[in-house]
Amino acid sequence: MSKLTLKYILLAVVGLVLFYLSYGIAQRFQQKKAISEHIAHLPTFEFRDLDNKLFSSKNLASQPVWLLYFNTECEFCQIEIIDIQQHISQLSSIRVVLVSSEKVSTLKKFSHQYGLDTLQNLVIVQDSTHFCVTNLGMTTTPSSLLYATNGQLIKKYSGKVKVETIINDQKNPKTSL
Repeated sequence: MSKLTLKYILLAVVGLVLFYLSYGIAQRFQQKKAISEHIAHLPTFEFRDLDNKLFSSKNLASQPVWLLYFNTECEFCQIEIIDIQQHISQLSSIRVVLVSSEKVSTLKKFSHQYGLDTLQNLVIVQDSTHFCVTNLGMTTTPSSLLYATNGQLIKKYSGKVKVETIINDQKNPKTSL
């Protein structure tokens, strides 16, 4: 094989790799854009609560909503749940929806362990279809979406967020966008 032929083969391979990489970047950008548009207003969803009752976005009309995607084994999630538990009275005007893809038995045990089963404005639901990951872009735990009374997204949070931040952002939504 001549040096010239080898150069053309190498150039073709590099070209294909660059095309593949740029295509992947473009696809991820389109996906992020679609998710941003999808979460701009409280999306329609259906989950099951820990009693296997249907819980949907229809249950959340006319109230601020904090959707928190979590995992019971996540240390940061546990810290955030303790913060919620300690400040639940300050969250009385916000509907807190804890969403996890874990087994119901695991979620029930966690709920009981942290005393969440007695809190009025908090519900734990199971995301058995991974809706939060595929449709809401919640790929890390914890991840949160905060919605205003009118269903408009106030802010998306990735990682642990303090209750004080949620309360302040909910009260002053224009400053947090």
